[in-house]
Amino acid sequence: MKVSIITVTFNSEKYIEDCINSVIMQSYDNIEYIVIDGNSKDQTKDILLNFKNDIDIFISEDDNGIYDAINKGLLISTGDIIGILHSDDKFHDMNVVTRIVNSFTLETDCVYSDSYFINPNTNRKTRHYSSSNFHNWQFRIGLMPSHPTIYFKSNILKSKPLYDLRFKIASDFDLVLRHFMSYKTKSKYINDVWVVMREGGISTKGIKSKINITNEIQLSCKKNHIYTNKILLNFRYLYKLLGYFISVNLFIKLY
Repeated sequence: MKVSIITVTFNSEKYIEDCINSVIMQSYDNIEYIVIDGNSKDQTKDILLNFKNDIDIFISEDDNGIYDAINKGLLISTGDIIGILHSDDKFHDMNVVTRIVNSFTLETDCVYSDSYFINPNTNRKTRHYSSSNFHNWQFRIGLMPSHPTIYFKSNILKSKPLYDLRFKIASDFDLVLRHFMSYKTKSKYINDVWVVMREGGISTKGIKSKINITNEIQLSCKKNHIYTNKILLNFRYLYKLLGYFISVNLFIKLY
């Protein structure tokens, strides 16, 4: 099966090379790598051009934000399986895509796994993002499986509306909510780690971003007829804090 991997970039010169290398070093050899750049103003495009032989499709043009760029990549992709690797993230190891492909069955339309965060300055692990105990009721408190680990069969993903451009931060939440709750997409959790993420993404930058993402998540739930409220949504920070302390304790025990 062909796997399409989409990376969206904008002024990503700091980490984009790590991201690309983690894709081109994969042991799985049937990968279509698509990079959509939002007309970066730094050295991102120069770095990408250095990898022109490793990138199957490269587009650099103005867009209407990250989800608009992702949708462009989805629409031109030709793989049987499709997923997203953000420009400041990387695959955990060189066999991740092989394990993703092996996770699919005839009865499975979507698979997802775990990721972990690292400090961008020290590269030390700071938090394990486990999706092992995820249940659909957790959408009500604003939680979802680790988005960069979610891979769909392409025909399933493209048969439904893609990322909703009305959301600037939480369109990934909205898309996953629709597939898991409204569309009843057949998904399966895989006990593995597929992606390493760097702290400091748009959804974690300060109080204003937290307020904006909470508002968008509430709007998405309302749009999809899932009851929630601000009190319930703020419980997710307590849930994440609990997960952080569990990760720290496990780290101490292991090392």
